[in-house]
Amino acid sequence: MIATVPRTPTLGSPRRPALDRPTAMTLAETAYQRFLAQLRDLSDDDWSRPTDCPDWDVRALASHVLAQAEMAASAGKAPGRPGQRDDAAVSLSTRSRRCRLPSTAV
Repeated sequence: MIATVPRTPTLGSPRRPALDRPTAMTLAETAYQRFLAQLRDLSDDDWSRPTDCPDWDVRALASHVLAQAEMAASAGKAPGRPGQRDDAAVSLSTRSRRCRLPSTAV
């Protein structure tokens, strides 16, 4: 079920989510499980292959996606505004995971 929510005309007004959190988390879990299955099928050589994203190989892109998943899963559990992006934390997590992929991060 995909719903669209019209944008609010007033700047600064919060936008209502198109999906409730349990539905969004269920859909995300399914997508991440499919992604993980693809990662597990990669050969050692596949991890260093280029992607459509300039300057990102498969290892870097997978690290980034996994860091984003960790951030989404912990939304509301860390201090700060719920849902607030923490680019520094994602960057650090991505860099540290890059060194471990594929054997220990997947």
